[in-house]
Amino acid sequence: MTGEAFRTAEMEETARVMSHIQDLNQAVAEEALGACCEAMPHAVRRLQQLPFALAAFRFDDAEFWRARISEQEMMSAHSRQPQPDTCLARHLLSIAWHCGRASVGPRLLLGIGREVGELITTLRFSQLDDIALRHAADVHRRWSEVPRFWPQMLEAACDEEETRWSRFQLHALRLLGRERQ
Repeated sequence: MTGEAFRTAEMEETARVMSHIQDLNQAVAEEALGACCEAMPHAVRRLQQLPFALAAFRFDDAEFWRARISEQEMMSAHSRQPQPDTCLARHLLSIAWHCGRASVGPRLLLGIGREVGELITTLRFSQLDDIALRHAADVHRRWSEVPRFWPQMLEAACDEEETRWSRFQLHALRLLGRERQ
């Protein structure tokens, strides 16, 4: 594969990942805004179009993923204990599987380190579904541990002022950059 063809393929993969991240972000935005989301479609649209995922699935925890792989190897299909509301977990793991095979760019958008990406890509989709069923409670809002991140993000998204929204995006991108340090 030539350098140009490789770059084109990488750009196409990143575009596909971004499309899935936008779908994921819409679901997270609608959940975060609750009943207000219908009254504020511009806020949902802004949150949906952020260039990174707003949800995470312990992607910074390689030990968690090693344990999930060991668990999958020892489990039978009859030992599954489904949890409610696994749609978001399944979607996130599907994106993570594709990002794990990609370059650092798509992994960065989801906050997946190289080791966790490699671990996730060893799993079959049926195993990812099982993990989503059993561990959906481990899906959480990204950067929920950062004080005031979510309230500030929602306020900025709901505000009609572009300057405030732009400042918030820069703040979020700085957080994204610090994840990889």
